[in-house]
Amino acid sequence: MFKFIIASNNQGKIREFQAMLSDLGEVLGQQEARIFIEPKECGQTFEENALIKAKAIFNTLPKDSKNTFILADDSGICVAALNGEPGVRSARYASTNERNSSDEANRAKLISKLKAHRIKHTDAQFISCVALVGEGIRGERIEFTATGECNGKVIDEERGKNGFGYDSIFIPQGYTQTLAEIAPEVKNSLSHRHKALKKIREYLSLL
Repeated sequence: MFKFIIASNNQGKIREFQAMLSDLGEVLGQQEARIFIEPKECGQTFEENALIKAKAIFNTLPKDSKNTFILADDSGICVAALNGEPGVRSARYASTNERNSSDEANRAKLISKLKAHRIKHTDAQFISCVALVGEGIRGERIEFTATGECNGKVIDEERGKNGFGYDSIFIPQGYTQTLAEIAPEVKNSLSHRHKALKKIREYLSLL
C-alpha cells in the first residue's frame, strides 16, 4: 500500500483525490500531514507548476520515505474567447498580490470579463496536470506527470451549489447542467482531475 500526501489545502481537491486513490493507501491533505509550506508557483505551464509544488513538498519529508508520494495538481480553466484566460492563473485570477484569491472572487472576475465582451457563453476547457513525486520501494526517486482535460463552455451566470472553483459556470460537453448542478459521482467521471488521476493509477500499477 502507498501513502499519498496531497500538496493542497483545498478540501474540494483533496476529496477528489481521496475518492480516486483511497483504495491504494492512506491519502492525507498537506495540513493533515503537518506540512505548511506554500511553494511559489512561478511556472509558465500547468505541468511546471505541479512539479514545483510536488518537489518542494517532497523535499520536506524524512530521508527514508519509501512508498510515500506527493501528489500536486495544477489546474485551471482556459476560455477560448479570452485568449485562454485565466489559464495557469486560474487560482489567483482576481488576486492583486499573486496569492490565491477566493473561488467567489475568481468566478466574479471571469463573469465580469464575459459580460464586458457581451459573451453569454463560449467554448472553454478545464485542464489538470497532476505530478507524482516520491520514493519507490527500492529507494528510487520517482517523478511522473499526467494531464486530463474536460471540454465544454463557460456561461455568464452561476448555477448550482455543488463543486468548487469554476464549476458553477462551466457546462461540460454533452450536458445542459453546470458541474455544480451535476451529481458528484457523475462530475467525478467527467472531471479533468479524474482523467489525470486515472493515468496516475495506471502508472502506480506498474511500480
